[in-house]
Amino acid sequence: MYRVIVFFLCFAFAKLSAQDLAVNKFRQCGYENIRAGSTETGYWITVEDRVHRSVYKGIDEAVKILLEIVEEDKDVDLILLNNRIPQLKIHLSNMILKEYRQNEISVADVMKRLDIGYDTDNYRSGEPLKKPVNPSAGRIDLVFYPQIGLANYRLDKLYVVDISLAPALEMQLWPGARFTGQVVFPVYNNLKGEVDYIRPGILALSQSFRMRDNVFGSLHVGNFSDNRMGTAVELGYRSDRGYWGIGGEAGLTGSSTFYNGRWEVSNWKRVNFALKGYAYVPVWNVRFDVSVGQYVYGDRGGRFDCMRYFGEVAVGLYAMYSGREVNGGFNFSVPLPGRKRKRSRSFPVRVMLPEYFDWEYEAQSGPDYKNRKLGRTYRVHPERNRDWYNPLYIKGNLVNNN
Repeated sequence: MYRVIVFFLCFAFAKLSAQDLAVNKFRQCGYENIRAGSTETGYWITVEDRVHRSVYKGIDEAVKILLEIVEEDKDVDLILLNNRIPQLKIHLSNMILKEYRQNEISVADVMKRLDIGYDTDNYRSGEPLKKPVNPSAGRIDLVFYPQIGLANYRLDKLYVVDISLAPALEMQLWPGARFTGQVVFPVYNNLKGEVDYIRPGILALSQSFRMRDNVFGSLHVGNFSDNRMGTAVELGYRSDRGYWGIGGEAGLTGSSTFYNGRWEVSNWKRVNFALKGYAYVPVWNVRFDVSVGQYVYGDRGGRFDCMRYFGEVAVGLYAMYSGREVNGGFNFSVPLPGRKRKRSRSFPVRVMLPEYFDWEYEAQSGPDYKNRKLGRTYRVHPERNRDWYNPLYIKGNLVNNN
């Protein structure tokens, strides 16, 4: 009986030590909101990656850490968070660990055999949450967003140019909640009016939520881009493996302008809404998006996007129809310097560039299109990057980079 008790205590201590070792390693690498708990065949670990520039690079490093720490007879579920909301589960089986430790398979083989999915609802199996290690709540980022506008809707100018620098204070609050406070500083433009003044940018409070594995959404209130202030909501459903998704969004806004030192806001009476869908083709690394609905100023129409991913770079074309007018253009997203953005222990605010620079060119169909304000919409966050929590996209990049 004595030997049984000693063996049980040693086994329990070994399991705890492995969890603590993994948690400590993730903390050293800068991951946040780290927790660990037990499952029937091993244990789970939650991490939020606010260090790496792209999602798949953070997962790549996390999996390699687990390959060196987790015992061969244990399964481990890595739960990836965003704003403390579970996004993905990466399952690393004991069989994969055993074959890797015995040099039967390579790291690339491990990445190919990873089970990545959205099924995070029951990863804790009812186990109460402990206090997170390296929590992100209340930590502040000062992000310097470059803004470049280029359009050809004026008859008296070849191109309208507007270049600004828009630093933003960003902070996580409670789970799923985020505050953004942005100020826009003009650098150069060939226009007159609001663009000549230092003015508020996006000042918004956002709340993300997740109802089940495949159903997610968000609610936003505040001052948005494109001179809009109000509230907006998004709700979507994504397929189990990430091949397709559907959803919708709606907003109630008023105008928000800053001119001659005065910030003027109108009543919230403009309604916009859209039904959306996407399909992802991993063999081509291409995502197709389609949306139909009503834009900010009452015109109705639709838009079709085709986006091609080249690792961290994304390039796309789009076409849209609204108010009996056809328009289109291209867009791209490129990574900015700073593959890793670890926090300084001596300075409370992390100062950095955004992860990506996103830019879109709109081939206006003449001044009439611009004056009628066709196809107008807004953003609720300064960054519109093309990095997303899709199992197929992530797994493809994990394989290609090992």
